[in-house]
Amino acid sequence: AEQRRERARAEKVERIAGVIAREALHIVYQPIWSVRDDRPIGFESLARFDDALVQGVDRWFADAAEIGLGTDLELHAIERALAAVPGLPGDVYVAVNSAPATVLDPRLPGLLERWPMERIVLELTEH
Repeated sequence: AEQRRERARAEKVERIAGVIAREALHIVYQPIWSVRDDRPIGFESLARFDDALVQGVDRWFADAAEIGLGTDLELHAIERALAAVPGLPGDVYVAVNSAPATVLDPRLPGLLERWPMERIVLELTEH
């Protein structure tokens, strides 16, 4: 039983690390629309995985957290999401999701400081 758990863990580590290394995570953007101005005022970033048939998005992040790679995967997703900022109108923001542990990670400020802070909304995830 212990060997089976270790094999399952090693498989998760390989799969999650592979997603990060291969950049097999991409971002789709859901517009946040101003009804008053009749235009988008922001975009919520949503992670999608090339290997989505293997499991759903929530499971990818849960597996990553379980094996100690949750923050690494979230930081990778945030970095990918914020790459869209230069291509958006100057008054539009990008919303990214983050677990509290990622917010407290010392790598996050360095990642965020590359972009104008008024163009980033950091949402804390429910989990």
